[in-house]
Parts: sequence; structure tokens; C-alpha cells
Amino acid sequence: MHGLLLKDSIASFENRRVALKPVELGSREVVRVEGPSDWPTSSAELRYVLLWTSDRSGIQMRVHNGDIVPTIGADLKVADDSFSQRRILNRNAAFVGSYPNGTGFRLSLDEAAALVEAGSRNAEVIWDYLTADAIQSAIPPKPVSKIINFGDMSLEEASDYIEPLERLEKLVKPDRAKKSSRSLREQWWRYKAQAKAMYEQITSLSHVLCFSQDGKNLQPALVDQVKRVVIDTKVTVVADDSFSTFACLSSSLHRIWAIGDGYARARVFKYLPSHFSSFPLPEQDNELDELGIRLHHMQRACMKNRHVGLRELYNWVAEPDNRLSEILELRKIHHEIDNRFLQLAGWGDLRGNDYTFEAIAGIRQLLPDQEWRREVLRRLALENDRRATIQGDASTAGENDDEGEDE
Repeated sequence: MHGLLLKDSIASFENRRVALKPVELGSREVVRVEGPSDWPTSSAELRYVLLWTSDRSGIQMRVHNGDIVPTIGADLKVADDSFSQRRILNRNAAFVGSYPNGTGFRLSLDEAAALVEAGSRNAEVIWDYLTADAIQSAIPPKPVSKIINFGDMSLEEASDYIEPLERLEKLVKPDRAKKSSRSLREQWWRYKAQAKAMYEQITSLSHVLCFSQDGKNLQPALVDQVKRVVIDTKVTVVADDSFSTFACLSSSLHRIWAIGDGYARARVFKYLPSHFSSFPLPEQDNELDELGIRLHHMQRACMKNRHVGLRELYNWVAEPDNRLSEILELRKIHHEIDNRFLQLAGWGDLRGNDYTFEAIAGIRQLLPDQEWRREVLRRLALENDRRATIQGDASTAGENDDEGEDE
């Protein structure tokens, strides 16, 4: 038997594909997992996992965090939680935003105002910029900064906007000149990825549902549509303005699905398009629609009255001692959403479960107990497989997640 101590990000999709999947497909198997856990010193913001592998012929039992289990998958989770089993159900509905690839594109409000003052036409290439932080902290969630956006303009066309182009020539071009990609070097005034498909899908919507890719609460933000907006690559966008969908994505069932499908790094959950594309949504429902509207209005009222953003608001929701009337009402609405979802799914036997305040991967959550979560995750996985089989789709969710980061 071999033991390893590794960073918990080993279980992320891109890492396990090259590191752990070959173990699962080979002659050895993961037989014991402990963690993820916080590193025992405060000097490092680090989480680790312990795992043991064994030759298949010598396996007597498999243990996951003290529990004897039938199988441990390549994602270091119990087999029923396996990421690799999840298949695509909802195509062309969830996206990552634009990838500028250069901090020089980004503008503070003062910098944007100065560029417009230098030339009024410059306003044509200065757009609102919706970032992951704005989703979590702005009241309400909305763009609070600006960005230069030349779109598909040629260099000759971009030259009509003297000051914005000069800024990019100074702050972006030198770094782009070092890139291995020829297109990045030669088209330094354009974004690395424009996310055109996303903007085509959301252009007619009244609002969009946004997740911070690196967040703690996995609560979607309902963001009112803005005409000229660039949504950053660290934002996962669901192109759906239905309040019923908003309610479903705010449910404990979706949060459990996302937690089981992803991983936590430095006390942060990573939310990617595959979490939505693989999720078996119930049918659109008037009662869910009404619950979604109630949740939206209560969130907005709390943020405005208490002067907190979405991140802080849901930190309060997960605090056992917080008994503010608005927080109690938010918890009540979430509970009603869960019960309606379960009823629509035909899982009425799971309704009425008590909620607990529990740390999952070091992040405090308000969720039903572990036994309930495992059963819900098992049923969701079976429903995902059933629907994908009917659709005749063998694609595995997560294969096409496009995670852009500034190089």
C-alpha cells in the first residue's frame, strides 16, 4: 500500500484527469482518503488530502474519512458522488465570460472618466465591467468598474480611439509580446476570448444568473441586464431569466450537486458551467417562479437595508446565532424552495428534513444532514444518467469547461 499527502486541488477536474484517472484505470485503486483538511499552521492558507492506493488484488476494504464505502472514485469521493459519471443535459445555457488577458484593459471609474474627457468618442469603446467580486459585494450585484473593449476592430479602426489604444499599447502590448500565441502577440488590442456565444444567448434577456467561479456560498446572483457590458471570465453565467430557474439554482439540491461536482481550494468552491449543464432541473413551475421572486425581493431588501453584499448576506445565513428577522425569512424561503423541488422530482419522502450548520471543506453551510445529502446526490446522479440516456448524449460534463486566467 502506498500513501500520499497532496494539495486538495489534486481532485479538481484538470488535475485528476492526468494524475488520478490513470490510477483508477490501471492496476491500482484508491482505498483510503482522509480530508480535505486545513494545514495545521496559520502561516499557510492551504488545504491537503491524504490518500492511500493499493494493488487491486490485495484490497480488503475502502475507507473514506472513517466510513467503509464500496468504491472511491478518481475525484476522491464516494462512488455515488463521482464527477466522472455526470453527463450534459442543458446545452448552450451556461458560459464563462470574456477573457481580456491583460490588466491594462481594466479601468477604474476615474480612469474611464479621464479617457472620455480626453475624447468624447472614447466612450464608444469603454464598457461596463461585471467582475466576480462585484457579484459578491456590490449592492445590488452590478458592474462597478469599466473596461476597454475594441471587440473585433482592426488596428486601423481601433486607432480612431487614440487614448484608449495608447493605454493598451503601454500596459498590454509589452506583456503580449512575450506570449507564445501568435494571435495574442499580433492582436494585442483584442481580448484573448470574447465569449461571443454567451452574449448572443443573453442579449434578449431581462436579467442573467451569475455565479462567482471562486465563491463560498454557491448562491447565484440575479443581475439586471446592461446593454454594453463585458462579463469577466471568472464569472459563470446561466443564460436564463426564469425565476423558477433562479429558485432551483438557489436550492440545497443544486448546492449539493455543485459541491459534489467540484472542489474547494483555500476555502473557496469553484463553480463552472458543467455544474449547471449536468444538473437535472425540474419542469418550470408557477410555485417555484413565485418562490424565486420572493427570494429575489428579500435578498435585495436585505442588501439595501443592512448595507451588505451577497457574500456577507449569505455568511449571515450560515451563522447559527444570527436571528435577524430578514435572515430567518431567507432561510424559510430556501426551505420552501427545497420542498417544492423535491415534490416536483417525486421525492416527497425527503421533504421536511431539519437543516444543520456544518462546515464542508472548511466552509460553513446551512444544509440538511449528511444522510439526506448523500441520498439526494445519489438520486440526482441517477436522474442525470436517465435523462442523458433518453437524450442519447454520452458527453461527460466538465470536458469543455473553459477556465480562463490571466497568464
